[in-house]
Amino acid sequence: MMKNYLMMGAAAAALITAPAQAAVIATLSFTQPTGTVFSNQSIDVYLRLTLDPSSDALTTDASGTPTAGFDAAGYTGPIDLNDPNTRIVFNEFFECSGTFTSGCGNGPPYDFDFNTAQPNFIGPVNFDLQPGDSFEWLFGTFTPTGGNAPAGTYTFYNAGAFVQIYNPGADLIDPSDDMFDSITLAQTCPGQDAACAFTRQVLAAPGGVPEPAAWAMMLAGFGLVGSAMRRRGAMPVTFA
Repeated sequence: MMKNYLMMGAAAAALITAPAQAAVIATLSFTQPTGTVFSNQSIDVYLRLTLDPSSDALTTDASGTPTAGFDAAGYTGPIDLNDPNTRIVFNEFFECSGTFTSGCGNGPPYDFDFNTAQPNFIGPVNFDLQPGDSFEWLFGTFTPTGGNAPAGTYTFYNAGAFVQIYNPGADLIDPSDDMFDSITLAQTCPGQDAACAFTRQVLAAPGGVPEPAAWAMMLAGFGLVGSAMRRRGAMPVTFA
C-alpha cells in the first residue's frame, strides 16, 4: 500500500546529544471508530497513541528532535546522523486503504487533509509522552469531493506514527539526492481488519428535492387544508 506522509522541512537541526532508548511499545487507535454523518459533512479523524507501561518514553526538545524514543546509537540505516543537515522528528502517515478516497488522499468521494494545527504528531516540540500515558489529536479530515458524497458506508484502515529521518543532500535544494528513512512506532490497522477500522455511515443530506411519496404527502396536506377552508366558507351566516 502507498502511504501519504506529511514531509517535514529539511532545516538544519541539532543532533541528538545522548542515545535514546529504542524499546517503544505503543498502540495507535481511532478515538471515534464508528458514526453516522450526512453526505455534505466533513469527517474528522482523531487518533490516540498509548504507550505500554513497560515502554520507553517518547520525548522531544524545543526543536522537535527526539530525546527519547529513537536509538541513535543503534541506527543502521542509510542516512548519516552526523551530517548537520540531517533532521530527525516524529511524524505520521496516511496509508492509502479503504473506500474514502480513490487516490492517496484524493477523491472522489472524499479528499483527505492532514491537520497541521497543534496539538498533533507532526514534528511536535517539547513533546512528553511517558510510559502508560496516552496522547490524542486530530489526525486529519475527510471532506466530500465537490461538497457532497454518495450515501453509503465508508472505511479507512491504517494511519501510523513513526520516526522520520531526512537529509536534503549536499546541495540542500535539488530533491534528486534527498534521502528519507522511517521507523514505524505504531499503526491503527495495518492488516485492514474491520475490527480496528474507521467507518462512517453516510446518509443523503437533507434539503434536497423531495421524494415522490413526500410530495404526495405534502399535496394531501394541502388538499385537507383547502377542504377545511371550503367547509368554513359554506357555513350559514345569520343576520341580526
